[in-house]
Amino acid sequence: MGKHVSSNLKDARHDAEVLIQLTRPYLLAEWDAALDAVVGRDTVARIKQGAGLGLLVSPLSARRLDELFIQLAKGQDRRRQLTFLIGDRWVMLSFDGARPAPDLVQVFLQDVTPLKLDERAEEQASHRLLAALQTACSGVWEWCPDDHFVTLCERAADWLGLGPHAADLSLEACLERIHPDDRQTLEQAVKAGLTPRASFDVEEVELRVRAADGHYRWIIVAAATLPAMEKGEYARVCGCIRDVTLHRQLEQLDVRQQELMSLVAEVQQAFLVDQSLVAACDRLFEPLLAITDSRLGFIGILRNTEDGSQYLEVPSISNISWDDASRAWYASHRYEGQSLRFHSLNNLFGHVVTHNTVVCTDTVSRHPASRGQPHGHPAINNFLGIPLRFNGEAVGMIAVGNRDGGYSKEQIELLAPFATVLGTMIRARQLEEQRAQAEAALLREATHDALTGLANRKLFFSMADSLFEQALRYGQRVSLAVMDIDFFKSVNDKYGHQAGDKVLQLFAQTLSDAVRRSDVHARVGGEEFAVLLTQTSETNALDVLERFRLSLQASCIQLDDDIEIGITVSIGYCDFFDGLHDVDHWFNLADRALYLAKAQGRNRVVRWTPDQAGR
Repeated sequence: MGKHVSSNLKDARHDAEVLIQLTRPYLLAEWDAALDAVVGRDTVARIKQGAGLGLLVSPLSARRLDELFIQLAKGQDRRRQLTFLIGDRWVMLSFDGARPAPDLVQVFLQDVTPLKLDERAEEQASHRLLAALQTACSGVWEWCPDDHFVTLCERAADWLGLGPHAADLSLEACLERIHPDDRQTLEQAVKAGLTPRASFDVEEVELRVRAADGHYRWIIVAAATLPAMEKGEYARVCGCIRDVTLHRQLEQLDVRQQELMSLVAEVQQAFLVDQSLVAACDRLFEPLLAITDSRLGFIGILRNTEDGSQYLEVPSISNISWDDASRAWYASHRYEGQSLRFHSLNNLFGHVVTHNTVVCTDTVSRHPASRGQPHGHPAINNFLGIPLRFNGEAVGMIAVGNRDGGYSKEQIELLAPFATVLGTMIRARQLEEQRAQAEAALLREATHDALTGLANRKLFFSMADSLFEQALRYGQRVSLAVMDIDFFKSVNDKYGHQAGDKVLQLFAQTLSDAVRRSDVHARVGGEEFAVLLTQTSETNALDVLERFRLSLQASCIQLDDDIEIGITVSIGYCDFFDGLHDVDHWFNLADRALYLAKAQGRNRVVRWTPDQAGR
């Protein structure tokens, strides 16, 4: 067992002086009273029971003790120190070279637990700070005003593309990486940061810097100036770099979406008033290019031809014609309503609507759907096509191209609400057109003859009433003609009703070719037709009717059994005059002239005159 040494052997320091055997388990041969304060009473009690130091320390500390005492056993006498954990206390062992006996060494033990805990707390704080910097910023930097170089940490240097190690960058090199529009901002911030202040302030400046990938990114540079206490001058400026590109992009995306949706709301309101999809697209087109930073594009509406094939109606498009031929094409393909039509959809543009999918590419020529570009066509470097959908079905598309930096998910998300609204507007217009077409079909069915396609009796007399009032009020020249196909009943009786139908159809077509668009012509009975000739003198009316009669006389119907049927017509007409009572009176006078034409041998035109009233 060990024993206490007298108190007069104690050093003035609060160290425990002990003698330890050099062999494992490193028993304590002697110690002073200070050992209780250093390792604790419980540990001293175990030492008194014969527990060596090697059995009392932690496993890691035990290995370190082994290494130390192996060296001491070899006779090395140089000063040594070792800190180890014994129980819940950190103890520092100091060896000054004293060897009271060959197998004993004299050491001093000191409780350094408070110091060790402070070190650990400082290390943990350092780790927390490092973790915070790594998660909150892209790196830290430091600059001394009397030096021309900025020192960057490994993370910042790697982010800037300088390699995965700390680096020194000259002020000139730093400025070269800053976006030209932001360099003055940085220079002003540097000057302001070097102005002496009474307190410790952190300054921040937001600017764009060229990163490792070659693209400019938005960063916030935070800086604090640290004064040198002796001279009252700034010893150095240090701070961190935070990459806020994503935040700025989201802000810009939000602003642009608000601008776009405000514009869409305005266009929607206008669309509800005028129902013009072409005008709506024209209002949206230029802002669409500006918001997406695109140099070209178009808005297309998917349509179907009568045979069921699809084409794109393009009401709004960038004029990228490049020579006389393309300019002529651009002009010749303009349709009513200022729209072009793309009938060929077997290409990159058509792929968007035929496959109902987004096409986003920075290599247009290598896209599977690309069919190349016409010779001399301005290059399309990148392209974004987004289908306009309603209930999942493509009803049109937006196409933009030639954006600096190309297109990405950001632009697709930006245009998503816009595409939804525009798709709904297109569908609404399509439904309106379908409704109008259905109404027109019903109206035509109610007002037109199904066999000949001419106006029927009801429509003719309705329009005749209107023209009668105009002629009566404004003195307009109008003539009303009534006509019958000669010997039509015998055609039906001899050749059948199918032949009769062909005669009626030929008659109607010949009449339509002879009259003007402003004239009204109709089938008012079985083989009876009528015409209102507007703005005509007596001579003009006769010329039109005679030309029709001769044209019909020169026509014939070819039946299936090689039989030809000739057709003639008898016509009576009456010019408007003040003595007419109404349309029925007018029609009856023209009908009297028709009766005279038949009585005189048919195949002729007869004008009603007052001297016929008594006949």
